[in-house]
Amino acid sequence: EEEEDDDTTVKDADGTAAKKVDPSFFSSDKAADGEARLVKAIQKFAGSLVVVPGRPDHGPFYLVQGLLNALPRYKFWQPRSGKRVEAYLALIPLLAAFAQRSLPYSTPDVEANDVLYGGEPEYGTQVKTHLAAVVSRIVVDLTDLAKAQDHDPDVRATRVLDFVNVIHAHFDFKENDSSDKDSASPRAFAAKLVGLVQNKVKPNAKLHKDTLAYLDATATLVATAT
Repeated sequence: EEEEDDDTTVKDADGTAAKKVDPSFFSSDKAADGEARLVKAIQKFAGSLVVVPGRPDHGPFYLVQGLLNALPRYKFWQPRSGKRVEAYLALIPLLAAFAQRSLPYSTPDVEANDVLYGGEPEYGTQVKTHLAAVVSRIVVDLTDLAKAQDHDPDVRATRVLDFVNVIHAHFDFKENDSSDKDSASPRAFAAKLVGLVQNKVKPNAKLHKDTLAYLDATATLVATAT
């Protein structure tokens, strides 16, 4: 008999296997605490995945895709917290590491993805595809956060600025004619996000002094990045 799919079912990356998880692990009565714990767990998990090879039968990004499948299924995300954005942001450094020909660190006697798949053209294409999917989900969540009733402008601004800083840390900001004229370039995209906070969030809300300081520092970072 086929197992019923519900909110405590987490599907594997290939969508075929399903396992039950304990719904009390992140209590609905303490949703904010549950979100914070979950984000920390995802951040640690993403860091550990750098050296974990994919599965030969499912490719190098099996676990990454499994995590992407699981995140939207967690039913206790709070619409005004922006915590799921933090979770997605943890995947960008991981995918940026995968994009390197040699990973930044390794485990003795373990052949990681750079050894197993790094020379294959399809590998680089898949990295970009997964990265685009993560960025797209972050944009959607930030848009939904702005639409959430009674959302906290400081939370919204901070999540956007977190996004900008992650982009700056892991994307190439080198100036050249083609990238600066391309609206999809990392520099232009980051500048657009900073402009969103400066022109849409800040004028319509009294932001905390720490948020304003974060905005000024991030705007300067993007403007002076080389």
